[in-house]
Order: sequence, then structure tokens, then C-alpha cells
Amino acid sequence: MDASLKCMKKAMLSLSYSPKNERTLRIKLTGAFEEEVVDHVIETLKENKLINDSELACRYAERYTEQKLWGPLRIKNELLSHGFSRTDAQNAAESFNDECYCECAVKLLKRKFGSVESANYEVRRTMKAFLMKYGYTGDLIYSIMGKYY
Repeated sequence: MDASLKCMKKAMLSLSYSPKNERTLRIKLTGAFEEEVVDHVIETLKENKLINDSELACRYAERYTEQKLWGPLRIKNELLSHGFSRTDAQNAAESFNDECYCECAVKLLKRKFGSVESANYEVRRTMKAFLMKYGYTGDLIYSIMGKYY
């Protein structure tokens, strides 16, 4: 069997389990096949829209925002650690508006601290640090604290 065909089969099998970005798939295939064959297979997959890093990064960002309630900085760092390019990670993190991030941050604060509208200075400081840990920017934290707490 042709090496290109074997490589394509392995790539399709890997993609059938879960979507992968280009870098992850390239690493998986490079160990078993020559670099030229891997390049050809990845280009073919891109042409057929079976690999689309920017779309996959946006899907991951959506999941991180809705399920884990992460802020834009943490989402960007997580996407970078998964091998997405800086531009894909930045665009995915910026695909949500500040209002969406504010809603997520309020949900996160209510889950962690409960209802603390009249929080004292120490509690507010703890809340800010908590939001920073979850990847919210200083501007978002300032607007959330001013608006809700």
C-alpha cells in the first residue's frame, strides 16, 4: 500500500475519534511517516475542510466560556498550550463580547461566593483575585465589580 494512502488512513482514523488541530495531527503522523507525505496529507485534509484550526479554536473557546466560565486570558493560554497559533487563539478568545464574559464572571462569583452584594473590602479583593485566576482582564473585573458588587 502507498505510504500516502496509509498516512491518510491513519489521519482519518485519528480524526474520527475527535477533531484535532494541524499541529497535533502532524505530531501524531510524523512518527510513522516521512515529512513530505505528512505535509501532503495535511494539505489535502485542509483543502477538504477536515482540518480547520480557527473553527476548532472557536469551538474550544465556546466550550471553555460556557462550561468552565473562563475569561479571555485563560482561554487564550489554554488554546496556545493545545498547539493553536497565536492568531487563532486570540481570535477565538475575542469572538465573545465583554457582556458575555461579564455574565460568565457573575455566574462564577455567585457559584463561589453566593450572594454578597454588600461585600466588604477583603471579600471584594478575594473576588478580584479569583476572577484573575480564571483569566478575566483587569478592565472586565473592574466593570463587573462596579456594576454588581
